[in-house]
Amino acid sequence: YLYVMEEKAEDKEYIINGIVQTGPEKEALKSVYLAEILGLSIDQSTNLYRFDTVEAKNKLEQSPVVKTALVEIQPPNTVYIDYTVRNPIAYLYDFENTAIDAEGFILPISPFFTPKNLPYIYLGDVESLSWGAELENEGMKLSLHLLEICSKEEYRNAFDVERIDVSNAFSSSYGQRQIVIILADRLTESQNGKRRILRLSSRNYLNEL
Repeated sequence: YLYVMEEKAEDKEYIINGIVQTGPEKEALKSVYLAEILGLSIDQSTNLYRFDTVEAKNKLEQSPVVKTALVEIQPPNTVYIDYTVRNPIAYLYDFENTAIDAEGFILPISPFFTPKNLPYIYLGDVESLSWGAELENEGMKLSLHLLEICSKEEYRNAFDVERIDVSNAFSSSYGQRQIVIILADRLTESQNGKRRILRLSSRNYLNEL
């Protein structure tokens, strides 16, 4: 068995020349990008039987836009990839080309996603961020919770969330603690573009909403 596998690993018949990708979204990422992550190129050919699928899976999941990945080989020349991507649900205010998904992972918009009409989340003073990292501070958890509430089906036809500001939600001064949510009222937008600015306390925001 080992002898046969070694012979295949030296055989030019098994040089990788294609990627087949599947997932919940059709071609969510370009195959060229997947090949770049995996180090596959025409100039430096790779034998299918020297291709490490476990290492390939780990490399893909290190991409800021890939959530999960499964990699298999399909003889004679194909690598099969089944994966899911992280979908942006809000932009991070004060950061260029930076969004966040529902689990709090930071990801770039360009060049992976077309520009979207998404709300902004303003956290205030935040240390430098890195794509692919999970932002676990209290402000982000609160923002995602508020966005989840405001995105419920019964509200979708009533308004759009434009911005959630939690920069003062955990201020050391109780008198300054507040949450600000800016809504665009769909019911009146065609007439006068009405905006609603909600100022909520950090402790009773659910009842106040």
